[in-house]
Amino acid sequence: MRALIYSIALFASANVAAAWDQYTIRDIGSLPSGIGTYANGINRAGHVVGATYLVYDEGTIDAPSPVYYHHGKLDDVGGFGSIESINDENNIVGFLDNSLTSPDFHAFNYEHGHTHDLGTLPGDQDSLAYGINNDNKIVGYSSNDHVHAFVYDGVMRPIG
Repeated sequence: MRALIYSIALFASANVAAAWDQYTIRDIGSLPSGIGTYANGINRAGHVVGATYLVYDEGTIDAPSPVYYHHGKLDDVGGFGSIESINDENNIVGFLDNSLTSPDFHAFNYEHGHTHDLGTLPGDQDSLAYGINNDNKIVGYSSNDHVHAFVYDGVMRPIG
């Protein structure tokens, strides 16, 4: 029995090591006026989401700009914010500032070329989406003075 367990352990560790061999580190670049990009999520197709910090007039660094890396190119999704997650259908979620004059930000879902503001829970001012699964269920938080976890499946609902 001890030999069987040892053999299974060797086989399992060989498979794990082999899985790591298939990955490589790739620089996905930055937007033209960007000073750096960070990645938050990746799906099975290798599409990456995150944000690039942009430099504006006189070298000031502004809020991050959400980016989507696919098919060898980095796309600016637009606005100020970040993309936090992507599923295998290439639907992405994160947060965007509502405007340049307001500090408020809202969770969003971007699918098929369209951005959808997910809003907030009643009485809250801000929201942020952190994850999306392959059933397109979104999780994140909504806040004002307190933080409230939510799940979104067409309607934002508090968790707990």
